[in-house]
Amino acid sequence: MSIYIYNEIWLFVRAFAGGAVLILCYSLLQEIRRLIFCSPAAGGILDLLYWVCAGLLVFAGIYRINQGILRSFLFLGIISGAFLTYLTIKPLFEKICYIILEVPVRFVKKTSKKYINWLLFFCKRCKILVKQSANQYKNSTRNRLQMRRGRKFGKIREKTKKKDNRV
Repeated sequence: MSIYIYNEIWLFVRAFAGGAVLILCYSLLQEIRRLIFCSPAAGGILDLLYWVCAGLLVFAGIYRINQGILRSFLFLGIISGAFLTYLTIKPLFEKICYIILEVPVRFVKKTSKKYINWLLFFCKRCKILVKQSANQYKNSTRNRLQMRRGRKFGKIREKTKKKDNRV
């Protein structure tokens, strides 16, 4: 066989491996999403970003490797690599990733929950203190206003009494 054919076979093998890596990266993203419990909307956005990035990387790789010529056997290699990896390696890979990623995620969840509860306690306590001080301020200004009003009314009453006594 000629060197050209060997080069084409090598490109097909690389495309096959690229498809396998793409599907394994996607399954890793799925496991992370499963452990973190994100919403369906966030999951959709993550999927969209992944597939856009994957498409750009595939086309950039094909363009760079094959001097800008898009060949159908490269797409066939990517699809066959992804399909065979999906059937064979992906279930085992997902189990291993779940086991490996479960430990740090649980640790982060437990520690963050503890610190979040601690911070929430102080936030609630500060809120109570702010309300108490606001009520004290409100009560103190209300008393001052009532005292001022009382003084004004007292002066008015004194003036009316003085006017009544003039006769």
